[in-house]
Amino acid sequence: MPCSMESQYLLQTPWTIWYDCKAKKNASTEEWQNNLHKVVTVTDVPTMLYAVENIEPLADWPVSSNIHFFRDDIQPAWEDKYNIGGGKWVFEIMKGDEGVDLQQVWKKTVLFCASECIPEELICGAVFSARKYVNRFAIWTNLKDSSVLDIGKQWRELVNLENYPSYFFRSHQDNLEGGQYWTKNIYSLE
Repeated sequence: MPCSMESQYLLQTPWTIWYDCKAKKNASTEEWQNNLHKVVTVTDVPTMLYAVENIEPLADWPVSSNIHFFRDDIQPAWEDKYNIGGGKWVFEIMKGDEGVDLQQVWKKTVLFCASECIPEELICGAVFSARKYVNRFAIWTNLKDSSVLDIGKQWRELVNLENYPSYFFRSHQDNLEGGQYWTKNIYSLE
């Protein structure tokens, strides 16, 4: 029986887009949870692309705001049972760098996650974070062992930003324990 047009574009798993903007530094987990908003859950490629292509320009987002693209059964929180044993690949772009199309980087990152090119559902989701001096992109994983190296390598190749060669991986447990995120890198790609 041939595939219907609708089934040809279905994602292997549903994905949810979330948004949050921290009102204050060092917000409690409860305050953060109350500020986290589910935007939409997508189950097919056209809806996902529509949602990704119709967000406000990322360069204009307020400081401390985040957009999350996560598997539907995973909340974008370090403490989530799927995230707690994992970590995240990160790279940053300095604010005001007009040589980088943030929308394209985000779109490629979302497509990379939803493509399921990485086996065993290692990827939990992706995050774009607007910060005071940088725009930060991250891919969250459910593991932190060497199996995540391929994720970082493939993502770096897809995004193809030669001026931003430094990608680093840090565990969520280290984030929970505090400290500066750049001091506890488990892996880096240069």
